[in-house]
Amino acid sequence: MLVRRSLLAVFASGWCASLLPVGCDKSSEPSASADAGGDAAGAGSGATGGWGAAPSGGAPPTGGIGGSGGATPDAGMWQPAGDPGWHTPAWACGGISVATNPVHGAPPLEWEPCGSGLPGCLRLLVPWQASIQRIQQARVGRTSPTTIVTLSFSRDTEHFDTEHFKAVYEDGAPKVVWRYQPGLAPEGCSMTTPEWTPNHLCVSTTEVFDGAVTVGRQFLLPPTSSGPPLASWTSTATFPSGCSTELLGADDSAGSGWVRDLVSGNEYPLEASPGIAWPPVIHEDIALFRRWWGDGTYIRLDAWLWKRPNATAPLVEAPDGEMVYDVQTDGATLVWVQTKSESVLDRAPGELWTSPFSKTSSALQPSKRRTTPAISVALSMKRVGSGYYALIEQPLPAGNENWKLHVYRLSDARHWQVALPGALRPVEVVHVDAEEVWVRAHTMKVADMTLIRRRIDQLGPGD
Repeated sequence: MLVRRSLLAVFASGWCASLLPVGCDKSSEPSASADAGGDAAGAGSGATGGWGAAPSGGAPPTGGIGGSGGATPDAGMWQPAGDPGWHTPAWACGGISVATNPVHGAPPLEWEPCGSGLPGCLRLLVPWQASIQRIQQARVGRTSPTTIVTLSFSRDTEHFDTEHFKAVYEDGAPKVVWRYQPGLAPEGCSMTTPEWTPNHLCVSTTEVFDGAVTVGRQFLLPPTSSGPPLASWTSTATFPSGCSTELLGADDSAGSGWVRDLVSGNEYPLEASPGIAWPPVIHEDIALFRRWWGDGTYIRLDAWLWKRPNATAPLVEAPDGEMVYDVQTDGATLVWVQTKSESVLDRAPGELWTSPFSKTSSALQPSKRRTTPAISVALSMKRVGSGYYALIEQPLPAGNENWKLHVYRLSDARHWQVALPGALRPVEVVHVDAEEVWVRAHTMKVADMTLIRRRIDQLGPGD
């Protein structure tokens, strides 16, 4: 208990951004945290600009940026060409509204080439001219040939209020758009970034009073429409950490992991005694999570698995003096990184291990593939998919912010260090598969923030 309280105290203001998977969205803006992977993206940068829509084909705009109704040279940012028709859905807590006409509620996603020397690289077009605009989180889902992007972003209005948006895009076009302004509703309502599956969107809302969560609700919404919820419930676990068609992973305000079985409707706290179960990574019908445990002087971090009906068991137990900083699967391969770190708060170089996927530790065939650069425990900086694994290097010493993107092909451990355009640095691995790696990136002072896509087959020979 003393160990847990100590770690929670360190991350009281930045737990979500620091330690949890990409699905985490505990606050409407990411908080700057310590060295375990915090992202100052939403901390206010003094940057100015707006999010614009480029002409078809992704060519850079000239003059002002307008909606489909035409250019607005003085506005400097995308403007809706018609009335979004904002209205409050019956299921939402106060302050949240949804656009009846999504095409007018948020700009389309338009891409431009990253520039010479970066073949197969696309950058989300985000002109920065008129108002502060922040891309806070993104997810990508694919059902051939369709690409679904769910996005969380905010902007400062001319009245110095901050509007927050959650949007679902299908092949670049907005299909569902929500917005809210924290502080306008007495209960202080907020909403998480949607987690998309072909069956539904997993969404949570929280009502906060005097800094404490008073009501947390979770919803399954139609995957690309703003219709009524398919299901809803009140839950102690209010912060999603991943979603599939069968399971929802989440954590509570203390950072402990939970799993909801969407088939049976049952919800379970993750048990990993002795120790604490961190929020899970969901893959179809199983949940992978890390167990953090120790006696107050010696801390361990290993990998466990949850499976139906409600059973948890060790999967990867690191040897003495080592910690499992990450564990994920694409369904065919289990991949994890072991470090010799002495503290979960530290960055550390590690070793990449793989095994054919199994739901029992006895059936694993562990193979050490190669060394990795220094990383933190932040799950938002790692992602696996379709036989590829991507991570963001956080170089030593602590405080070095020259972060770099790395991609590994799991079949042969081929490695690429992936360049980004200009002064951009990666801060979140959004998606990786056999075709592309997606990252959210911004400049050091957050004056520029965008999404970058790079084709795997144009990264060069690698090593």
